Amino acid sequence: MAARYGIIQTQQFTDLTEALSDAQLRELARLYETLMAAPLPGQSVLSVTPYPYIEGGYTVPFAGGLIVYVVQPRRRVIGMLDMIGVEPGG
Repeated sequence: MAARYGIIQTQQFTDLTEALSDAQLRELARLYETLMAAPLPGQSVLSVTPYPYIEGGYTVPFAGGLIVYVVQPRRRVIGMLDMIGVEPGG
């Protein structure tokens, strides 16, 4: 079994999570578990799509919008960057 990825969050991402409901935070935790095992397209069971504006950037659907993250495969780190169009409190 391959080593899992670690996850870090930017302060902006952390600030955005404060508006999420408890149910959304549980969903985010499940999403993290899935990404930590396989964050890249073709490897993940999630609908991971390359994000063209950031090298190594990807998006994944979440709460009516998208989460934007970057993967550093050599360091096995995922950096959570932003949420686009996410409806908090759902």
